[in-house]
Amino acid sequence: MTLDTAALCADLQQLKIPAPDVRMLMSVYDIEGDRITQAVADVKQGNEQALKFLQGIFFSITPKLKQRLQRLNVRIPSLRVLIEIGKHEGPQFAARLKRWDETGNEGDDARYVRLTMAEFLELERSGFRRRCQESSPTRPSGTGAEAIPAGRPMEPSRSESNPPPMSSLSLSEEPGVEEPARQSGQGKEIISQHVYGGSAAACFSTDVSRAGQATVRIEVAQTSGNSRQYNWTDKVSIQLSQRELPLVLATLMQWVPKFEGKGHGTANEKWFTLENQGPKVFLSVNCKGKAVRGVPIMAGDTYALSTLLMRQMLRNDPFLTPESLLMLVRTQGEMFCRVADTDSNGRHGVAAGTTGAARGLR
Repeated sequence: MTLDTAALCADLQQLKIPAPDVRMLMSVYDIEGDRITQAVADVKQGNEQALKFLQGIFFSITPKLKQRLQRLNVRIPSLRVLIEIGKHEGPQFAARLKRWDETGNEGDDARYVRLTMAEFLELERSGFRRRCQESSPTRPSGTGAEAIPAGRPMEPSRSESNPPPMSSLSLSEEPGVEEPARQSGQGKEIISQHVYGGSAAACFSTDVSRAGQATVRIEVAQTSGNSRQYNWTDKVSIQLSQRELPLVLATLMQWVPKFEGKGHGTANEKWFTLENQGPKVFLSVNCKGKAVRGVPIMAGDTYALSTLLMRQMLRNDPFLTPESLLMLVRTQGEMFCRVADTDSNGRHGVAAGTTGAARGLR
């Protein structure tokens, strides 16, 4: 079959996918064959998995992506490796590389990019004989836009998240990172601790970020009227970032007097405060347009919450012992207090630096 490069470029542009030059397009076609044109046809029939397949490939081979890799001192792999990454990881690889490049933070995104590259370079050395149907247990998972052989219907996978909306992608920008969906818990152990107050209740539960990092989710619900029934359908949810985990634990351990976690939600509309108040730690959760929700956490409950946080942090760094973890947390708390003491307003808080959506948080 002869490839009509002009028609294919026009189709990609209509889908708001960056179309490469003719030489690069032919190189991609030499590797993927009719799966490219079949995917375009399937997208026109409303197949979102086919759209993710195309987004993953073509956002992963742009000149801008290679420039980002070069700036970050990451080896630029072969075209075949970039295509395989795009097929299996979807547009998330390009999006998270972009965020790492723009923020310069050696955090979850840097770890994800490096480990993804290492995995697919190893696959290249093995001749791509081993398919990456599942994410490596040591690597945060991506979106999983795996290719489907030519001639086989491209059915969307029910286990995979939907791709970013087409309106968020254009030739002049790269895909954004969406907030993660809550883990269903199927096949995973979810541990939760509830704390009840007079006007609100809080649920602290184990969770996993989009980057594959263990974390804790805080959900707070108000009482319904004068009853002690809590309206969990109107709860406010916040997923703790990796920077917040040690400082929340330090506050529960009373090494930090007050901590404020900001920048949660798609529009920075959610934040929370933990403050030591004598015999209790007071949790306040805020969301623009809603009443403040406060829950006192008493001794005993602080123990259960502290061990829950420690459990998740040790999952991220299993080489640590509980003793060494607490020592590091105490040091982080002391550093935080020294910085907070220099604040002319006397605030004990931390700016998230980026919005909750950009960090993959809710």
